[in-house]
Amino acid sequence: MNINDRIIELIVQANGLKIASIPQEGIQAYIGSREIIKELKHIEELNRPGVYLLVNALSIKDSIKDLYIGKSDNIAKRFITHSYKKDGWEYFIVFTGSELETTLTEYLEKKLYETAKQNITTIRLLNIQHPQKNANLSKSQTIKGEKFFEKMLFILNNLGLLDILIDSKPENKPVKSDEIFYINLKKENKDKQAKLIKAEKGYMLLKDSYVEKQIVKSFENTHINKIRNTLIEKGLLKDIGNLYITIEDIPFKTPSGAASVVKGCNSNGRVDWKIKDGVSMQDLQ
Repeated sequence: MNINDRIIELIVQANGLKIASIPQEGIQAYIGSREIIKELKHIEELNRPGVYLLVNALSIKDSIKDLYIGKSDNIAKRFITHSYKKDGWEYFIVFTGSELETTLTEYLEKKLYETAKQNITTIRLLNIQHPQKNANLSKSQTIKGEKFFEKMLFILNNLGLLDILIDSKPENKPVKSDEIFYINLKKENKDKQAKLIKAEKGYMLLKDSYVEKQIVKSFENTHINKIRNTLIEKGLLKDIGNLYITIEDIPFKTPSGAASVVKGCNSNGRVDWKIKDGVSMQDLQ
């Protein structure tokens, strides 16, 4: 089945537990608040291997979600013994399936961790330790794991539970000049630019883009500035004196998020990003 033809069936129980599945594709997702964790031990389908996510509650569009990723041979048992005094999460998401064995949960935990780690503009990982390298999988097991992972992302993204984007910019394929959007920096740095392209999912702030070092006062407590500070802390915005420069391509959900990070103030990206001849993204679209 083509991924675009998939549908998600969603059941909501009286206690608020949601059960999402993709018909005939062997995956179930259980979503609920931390208040109903004790009830999970009564669900037979959760007394088997699975991968789980602990996520913070979110009300502000496009802000970072805190995320803890784990796996277990027995999800229900793990949720009984897990330390839930951790700060930074409000609801859980559990993925399981009749064909999901332990070796695949190890693979999926690591795969999800590595992918989430790259989504620095939408996710902040709470995991202290990097998931251990899983045992060597056969080719057929790896294919099985990849297919399950694809279904996990489909459910997460389409139910709005988490925004995990995979870098879809073609490797080794030159970007055409008319596909690049620019923002010129201010005042003494007006000859410096940031560059953005539209990716298959979202947008990509390109490597070697210049970023303003100073931010305006009203921008300090915004969620986009938290993203900006995280990029600085991770070294993805390199300090070059009176400016920053991106050391690699950085994915964003929206052009406004990328523009705000570049300018150090709230920005309407569809107006501020322009192609070479000065036409804005908004007018071009």
